[in-house]
Formats: sequence, structure tokens, C-alpha cells
Amino acid sequence: MYSRILLAFDESDSSRAALGEAARLAKLTGGVVHVVYVVDKAPAFPFTVHYDLSLAWRFSRASR
Repeated sequence: MYSRILLAFDESDSSRAALGEAARLAKLTGGVVHVVYVVDKAPAFPFTVHYDLSLAWRFSRASR
């Protein structure tokens, strides 16, 4: 019935339950489970890394 099962995994309780269910189905049907785990290494605020406070200070003084 299921020869290949693709599972997205994020370490949550629901993904752990899904992993158990996928393993059970694969064992019953002789299938294989492929697990995908994505790690997001992007900063939460990408533009703050390059934010120059001296520029903000100069622009705020120039607008007065």
C-alpha cells in the first residue's frame, strides 16, 4: 500500500506522533520512511544585522 512515506519533522509532539505512525505503516506495508528536517539559520530580523546607528542619528538630526 505505502512503499515510500515522506515525513516533515520539527521535533513537536505532533511530528513525533506522526513519526511513530509512519514507522508503523512502513513496517506493516514493507515501506520506507524518509524524514525531512529543516533548520532555519536566517536571523529573525535580517535587516538589523546591517543597521548602522550612526546613519540613523545623522538622518534624525538632519530632519530637525
